[in-house]
Amino acid sequence: MDIQNKAVVALFLSALIWAATSISYKFFLDAGVAFTLMLLLFLFFRFITLWFITDYKNVKHELVRDPREIKFLIMNGVFSIATPLFFIAAIQRASISNVYFIVYTAPAWV
Repeated sequence: MDIQNKAVVALFLSALIWAATSISYKFFLDAGVAFTLMLLLFLFFRFITLWFITDYKNVKHELVRDPREIKFLIMNGVFSIATPLFFIAAIQRASISNVYFIVYTAPAWV
């Protein structure tokens, strides 16, 4: 499989996974799974995925020493945690179709 086909397959799979988040959230919520557990599982799988991708691409893991980079890394972490929190809060208060419309058109509103 050439690199362009791999990119298309990866994009398709990521779209399927993204689309499954709200549906799986509703199922987990109906089953009585706590929000905190879902968030921890989400962060765990995000970490594992990032680790496997960097190992697959042979990216060297290095420590961040520049204070400016540490500030940006912390900001990235805060926004990475805040995005699913707001997404799940939106799912609780609105219909799934409205939430997806707002999520997919968010860059247009900014």
